[in-house]
Amino acid sequence: MNALHPRLLLKPLALCGLGLSLYGAALAEVANPSAEPLAPLAFLAGHCWEGRFENGHRDIQCYEWVYGRQFLRSDHQVIGTNPRYQGITYYGWDALKERIRFHYFTSAGAVSEGHLEATETGFRVPEEHVGGNGKVTRIETLFEQTDEYHYSAASRVWADGDWKPMHTAIYRRMDAPQAEPNDASIRVGEQRYALAWNAQLEDGWRILRQDEQGRSAALAGAQADEWVWNAAGGELLILTKTKRAAETVGWRPARAGIDGQRQRLSDTASSDGSYSCIDQMTFCLIARRVDDRQQLIAIDPRKPESESVWGPADADNSSAQLAPDGKSVLFRSNLSGSWELWTADRDGSNARRLSNDPNNDGIAAHHYGGEGPARYSPDGKQITWTRRFPERGFDIWLMNSDGSEPRNLSADHTGNDSYPSFSPDGKQIAFNSDRDGNDEIYLLELASGVVTRITYRPGHDLAPLWVLASVLSPN
Repeated sequence: MNALHPRLLLKPLALCGLGLSLYGAALAEVANPSAEPLAPLAFLAGHCWEGRFENGHRDIQCYEWVYGRQFLRSDHQVIGTNPRYQGITYYGWDALKERIRFHYFTSAGAVSEGHLEATETGFRVPEEHVGGNGKVTRIETLFEQTDEYHYSAASRVWADGDWKPMHTAIYRRMDAPQAEPNDASIRVGEQRYALAWNAQLEDGWRILRQDEQGRSAALAGAQADEWVWNAAGGELLILTKTKRAAETVGWRPARAGIDGQRQRLSDTASSDGSYSCIDQMTFCLIARRVDDRQQLIAIDPRKPESESVWGPADADNSSAQLAPDGKSVLFRSNLSGSWELWTADRDGSNARRLSNDPNNDGIAAHHYGGEGPARYSPDGKQITWTRRFPERGFDIWLMNSDGSEPRNLSADHTGNDSYPSFSPDGKQIAFNSDRDGNDEIYLLELASGVVTRITYRPGHDLAPLWVLASVLSPN
């Protein structure tokens, strides 16, 4: 059987096993909608699936509900093609013909559509694929269950007046329970730290963390539209869209404790969603729009009247990160004309530029000239940050705290890596990457260069960091 050509990775492979866990009652749903006509596909939602082809390429499918479960969306990528082959599929209920149908759109400019027909062992999926050149190809795929977490997809194509085999792939659920989780917890002295990050779910952004078994779980008191940006003094520094009746919509800085309580640090919305605090949360720097400029605002949450503009005048400043010793601040600024990484004393004086690479000066302003956000190592001697060049995308970089010896830590692969953060012992960097087809959380061991994948979820998993495990205890 020939390996499937990238341009023919149509919806059948994006279905990755669609019916496959369907027992008698579920199969009946395909022709007889009940309260949820897409119920036969529900087992796919919230998971990513992987299939491997004979040519070594990997097919990644990630499913999530959209529009209040009226549609199921699949984001599909083939790892190993250049450029990377991608597609998006929407499944919905065809009330006129009383069956599930789908529409598939590809990065190659092709489109495909079809429907599901129940068989005794799974599904038959006939479809018409219209290539970017307008050529129409008839394809049919049979899906069958092999076990609870694996499905087979056998495709054939109509050519020269007959059906010819194309490809058979076995798809595995990437978060299958039998797979050992990669526990990212770090022990420093008597303290145990665990990983937390931001996850895109059906109802918005939520903060997830690793539990004691290394599996993903919701943070205590989790609410929709929250984002963790930092940690200080055993508490999480988060952004929340929760607002009072008369307030405008926006992200507002807050602190989160072990009991799930949220306490605001300021009633004014943040403009770019980054902030840092130190000294038992008595000194914080929060990004805000002031007089049509991006500014950093110094606040003492105990004294709302203490707010003042911080940092170099006549410049846009953003994304502050206080040094571990509290004596200096790492931030982004366009003081020199282009956006670069800078450091300054705690009071905003003695600003010094750390980055200066003209190759990324053309990056759009909303990407801050391709520099940052950046974070200090626990000992304050190094800085890790995201750097973007037009021809490469985003990579993880490392340099000394004085700006010397900058080097790319993720130059050996295509894809985007961003939001790096040091482990509490300074030996690892956590970051998010789409190198495997979807934004997931990874760990980079600095001494060996070994990269370990941590999460296996659809949607985006972004901006990981370590916090005290006591903060992350289950409810």
